[in-house]
Amino acid sequence: MKFAKGGELTTILKKEGIEESKVKIYFKQIIKAIRFVHCNNVIHRDLKPTNILFLDDKKNKIVIIDFGISGIANGNNSDEDSETSNQEEEEHLKRVKQELLSSLKML
Repeated sequence: MKFAKGGELTTILKKEGIEESKVKIYFKQIIKAIRFVHCNNVIHRDLKPTNILFLDDKKNKIVIIDFGISGIANGNNSDEDSETSNQEEEEHLKRVKQELLSSLKML
């Protein structure tokens, strides 16, 4: 990935392991990212170590990727059709993805 040159979290876990102090830092970043996504009514649906990348070789900052199966939270827990159309969902997801990419460019 163009912006994240530090590799996947999975690779780091398997090859090097991570010190507890770094785990706390990464965990806080993951929570902050998920909070941002959820505040924008987006559900990732595929959060796993292979979808968490490091921005650079220093491995100080993470980024969450692969929103391919993400969706829009409709405010209820039923499986019924939501009022939000697929087109509206797609437009909302595009806006959130653009916002996330813009945030990465500022780092």
